[in-house]
Amino acid sequence: MANDILMRARITKNDEFYTYYDDIKNELEHYIDLFKDKSVYCPCDTENSNFFQFFMDHFKDFKLTEVCASSLNNGINYYVGTGYSVHLDYEPGTGDIFGPYVREKLEKYDIICTNPPFSLLKDFIELLVKLNKKFLIVANENVLVNPRVFPYIMNDFIKTGINRIKSFKSPAGEDIKFGNIIWLTNLSIDKPYHTFQLKKQYSPENYPKMENYEAINVDKIVDIPCDYNGVMGVPITYLKNHNPNQFKILGYAGGTTKNSGQNYTVKYTPHPDDHGGSAMVNGTRKYGRVFIQHV
Repeated sequence: MANDILMRARITKNDEFYTYYDDIKNELEHYIDLFKDKSVYCPCDTENSNFFQFFMDHFKDFKLTEVCASSLNNGINYYVGTGYSVHLDYEPGTGDIFGPYVREKLEKYDIICTNPPFSLLKDFIELLVKLNKKFLIVANENVLVNPRVFPYIMNDFIKTGINRIKSFKSPAGEDIKFGNIIWLTNLSIDKPYHTFQLKKQYSPENYPKMENYEAINVDKIVDIPCDYNGVMGVPITYLKNHNPNQFKILGYAGGTTKNSGQNYTVKYTPHPDDHGGSAMVNGTRKYGRVFIQHV
């Protein structure tokens, strides 16, 4: 167990970025009614974390019952907020987010809210789903097509949040820019779905068929044809603004598709150059494609 914790600590150090207070505020203000009479756990945070500070600042506004935060640094730091008071305990060596101490807290608290290490993201999401926990977390959008996460996105069980995060603060205090950071949640938010304004019309010349899937290829979201009723393979960026009232998701084509079965209902014919399931178009292997169809 000690070696396992040390290994995860080293991984965490490599992708440790701090979320800005305003980014947390801008997203959380859309969920205020869902936090009423709920307890909150931030399992990747210290008393100086902006997540913990936000919930303490808005303890009464959100009508919270309790706030707890824990960190891997130098063991676990356990903080409970009741009103404006903070109770501080130390449990050295037990801060691993997959360890028994944190597992106990995950099971106890109502809503999990944090910025987990991206290297552990898919495992963390899988654990939260297994424990049937409500959550709102920061994520890299690449996790959306992970074989263990994609089914929850496809079935609309997990959704992207309202806003995007464009930068973090590094441990050294630098502002680090990102272009693919989102919020993920299974809270029942009243999210206004984005409606794609489609102007392009289908033609075989502009939308070639894939060689290994029964679908056409669409290279840009703005180029989705308005009049094609068959299966279309679009860039994974579509998932950030998925509108279930406009399209249904049928599967995914990527390098892991052959073994994971992510293509689901879309017929797949193995191709010698598809690296395990990537879409092939005119002899060229395409980056990940999400299969969608007009509702």
